[in-house]
Amino acid sequence: MKISIITALLLFPTFLFSQGWTEDDEISNRQIGLRIGTGAYGMFGGELKNPRPKAGFQAGLFWFGAREEKKTNWQTGLEVCLMGSNFKNQDSFGIASSSNYTQIGIIQVEVPLMLSFRLGKYNPKKYKSLQVGLLPAVIVSSVVYVGDDKVPVQQTNLNKWESLPLHPLNLQGVIGYQFRGGIAGMQLRLKASILDLNDNFVLPGLLPATGKGKNIATWGLELGFLF
Repeated sequence: MKISIITALLLFPTFLFSQGWTEDDEISNRQIGLRIGTGAYGMFGGELKNPRPKAGFQAGLFWFGAREEKKTNWQTGLEVCLMGSNFKNQDSFGIASSSNYTQIGIIQVEVPLMLSFRLGKYNPKKYKSLQVGLLPAVIVSSVVYVGDDKVPVQQTNLNKWESLPLHPLNLQGVIGYQFRGGIAGMQLRLKASILDLNDNFVLPGLLPATGKGKNIATWGLELGFLF
């Protein structure tokens, strides 16, 4: 199912770009729109062991500054990102048991704060730019999964669902490339945490052992489409 969704996301913008742009499709008339995308995500730092990339998704709104003719411009928006990390943790027999954490899922709300530096000469129908900035986010949900079947630990009928001990603010640095046309556009960006997310992080009863007070951070390599 995930493969089908990713394939559709990749092919749909290709179809749009092949249609060309009319005189009415100048990018200055399309400052606000929809952004959807997919990406590879992970976690790093000394607290969590054996991280591996995890597929994720983003969706939200974007808003460009009306300065396409200038060398620099700005961009912001409001997005929801489903991210996290896989982990290759196993017992002494090489099996991921119910005592081994194998995935962490994170849902966060993001507000990109970007500067865009136009690449090449100004064209009212095509805008290419290098982007740098900050991407502050609020973690609204976090879940740990165990075993090969990735069973969520917090999901029981008797206990209240509680997020993991992570700081709610995930301030990220971001760099990327963006192409905009009159109908659609695309954006490739790399983001990573600037601040340590460890808030007395402990996963009781799960291995490898946590609670050592070491850093926890996230990264993401994202491909987004703008409509």
